[in-house]
Amino acid sequence: MLGTNQVFWKLKKVFSDVASIYYNFKTNLRYVTELQGKPITHICADLKINRQLYLRYLKGEVFPKERNLDKISTYFAIDDALLFLRPADFKGTIGKI
Repeated sequence: MLGTNQVFWKLKKVFSDVASIYYNFKTNLRYVTELQGKPITHICADLKINRQLYLRYLKGEVFPKERNLDKISTYFAIDDALLFLRPADFKGTIGKI
């Protein structure tokens, strides 16, 4: 898997601004979180990530460090780069997995 910085800079070339990257990430993370069908508290316990920090990811206030991004993508069984796709593209891709 690519590191957080590698993913970010590859996507920076594709997207016109950082705000769209944050928007895509938070929207897609919220989508897979809801698909899981578990309370956020349980997901955070499984991930061993502080719930308040995870909520900040969901709000797009902060971006996860590489270690937490890896935990999240592994937990949801998706490649970390998919979390940065445009939400419509992401939902189409997830529906095929």
